[in-house]
Amino acid sequence: MDFLGGYIMKGKIHKKKFQINKCPSCSSTNVGKLGKSSYFCRNCFVQINKEQNQIYINITSEDGKTIERIRVI
Repeated sequence: MDFLGGYIMKGKIHKKKFQINKCPSCSSTNVGKLGKSSYFCRNCFVQINKEQNQIYINITSEDGKTIERIRVI
């Protein structure tokens, strides 16, 4: 049986968890988790977000405001 990328745990179907191991901007592995689907690269200071089936890189200023948002996938 194929569950489209899911797995069975105690009789329920769960989707695989989204996880970033490498920054799509600089390829650094120095990435930390901010939230459920948000990560932060400590090397190039960008925020990586997953929304629906898209991955975005947010470039922020020193005060935390988003300067630019780039769609990766």
